[in-house]
Amino acid sequence: MVRAGLLGAVVLAALAGPGWAAQDPTAPFGWQAPAQTKPVVRARLPQLQAVVCGGPGGCLAILNNVPVALGERISGYTLAEIREGAVTLSRGGKRWRLEVFADDIKTND
Repeated sequence: MVRAGLLGAVVLAALAGPGWAAQDPTAPFGWQAPAQTKPVVRARLPQLQAVVCGGPGGCLAILNNVPVALGERISGYTLAEIREGAVTLSRGGKRWRLEVFADDIKTND
């Protein structure tokens, strides 16, 4: 009877999980593992394919094959300005000017 009780206690302790092993017993007293940091995810700057003007809603920019109106967001960027052949995107206080046929991207800090 005592043997069955002892066996039951051992089984329950094993099923309860390794709560006692949550910390490394060889670590210095009070030491804790460093917190895991999430990697910074940077959204890619959308690609400007075209600027279309003349519709009832004014001008639209085609960014990443999606029509975007002034003030709308795409990939975390806000369309701040639309000009003929160029747009300005903003995000986090920074601005980027994209041109339809540009080889480089201009930053307006």
